[in-house]
Amino acid sequence: MFIQNKYLSVYNAIIERGKTRVKVPNDGLCTHHIIPRSLGGSDDPDNLTVLTFKEHSLCHHLLIYFTEGINRQKMSYAYSWFGSSAGTYKTGKDNNFAQPEIIALVRERMTNNNPMKQPHQRKRMRLSNHKNKSIVTPAGKFISRAAALRHHKFKHWKVLYDLMDKHPDQYYWD
Repeated sequence: MFIQNKYLSVYNAIIERGKTRVKVPNDGLCTHHIIPRSLGGSDDPDNLTVLTFKEHSLCHHLLIYFTEGINRQKMSYAYSWFGSSAGTYKTGKDNNFAQPEIIALVRERMTNNNPMKQPHQRKRMRLSNHKNKSIVTPAGKFISRAAALRHHKFKHWKVLYDLMDKHPDQYYWD
């Protein structure tokens, strides 16, 4: 049924690794038919394995390379259901990063251990924030960066910032 090649070897290695796993609800893992149902495989537990979403996608991709004829077309069609970004771990409801434990861990870090909420970082951000500050140039004081750009007919704000770096005594924030 399958062509013996390197893709089949990789497929079998992934399948064997999946056989060691146990599927529980909402664990982010997928059940995969080792011999696809479209090729005569059954729902028998011996024909099922548990894979991550990325492994599942990869297995369906590999199936294309060791089948031929109408079976290859069937495998291409099955793989197309994974979408154009099937190779990425961020796709699908079964990806590992959508697990509630990981979401809770990231949320906890961002609320309790966020480096941007530390006092020295807040002070640095406040000093570097130019909102509500005017800019001084040799031509005068302007209420905003946009006003200074219009007056000097600069095409981009980087030109103004380069002048501020080269001539800090003439171009500065007030």
